[in-house]
Amino acid sequence: MTEVEKLINALRASPKTKDELERVVSFKTEVKNLVYTAKKKGFQISYESGKYRLT
Repeated sequence: MTEVEKLINALRASPKTKDELERVVSFKTEVKNLVYTAKKKGFQISYESGKYRLT
């Protein structure tokens, strides 16, 4: 499973903070870079009230 897939699966379950997402994906990977990559692949992710949300 790729890091982007891990990110999307985590966000499908519920909105997550940056810290929560860092626990799901590799600590070497920047969450903001994963979000950017996922958006380039067509996923819509928003950031509201300190949490990332799959929309």
